[in-house]
Amino acid sequence: MVDQVFDLHQIVFDVNCTTLFAVAAWTLLVYDHLITIWEEIEVIWKSPWGFVKVVYIWNRYFGFLTLTLNAYFRLHEMKTDKICAFYMQAIGFMATTVVCTVDLVLMLRVWALYGCRRLLLCIFVPLITAQLISMIFISVIAVINMAPYIHVGPAVPGFVFS
Repeated sequence: MVDQVFDLHQIVFDVNCTTLFAVAAWTLLVYDHLITIWEEIEVIWKSPWGFVKVVYIWNRYFGFLTLTLNAYFRLHEMKTDKICAFYMQAIGFMATTVVCTVDLVLMLRVWALYGCRRLLLCIFVPLITAQLISMIFISVIAVINMAPYIHVGPAVPGFVFS
């Protein structure tokens, strides 16, 4: 087995940058939620339940949950490869779900724009299904091939891949 040489300064820099970006993304989303909460209450929460309301709420709050967990994991030390792998699988699943939800919304908008034609549904349903399956497959394969991880220690939370 070939010994690998790691540049500790680069590892610390990479982990800190990733953590700062995760916290910045979460902060921007919290800010967006705060400045639009009254409009959301008026338009979404006071409207009757339907497909659009469910998709909106799912997209808005599941994305928030995903960014919250990402920032949380990035700010805490992960001591074992098992914890790192769990984090990667969870965030991979959640990110896949968020991306597929956004793509579903875009597909529904195009479908509505073109008069709700059945032909478009016959195209979009297999596309979104293939996207979901391929993203899950790629996420699982990527996590399996990433171990072992480098645990920098309590001074630098998170982890990097070796």
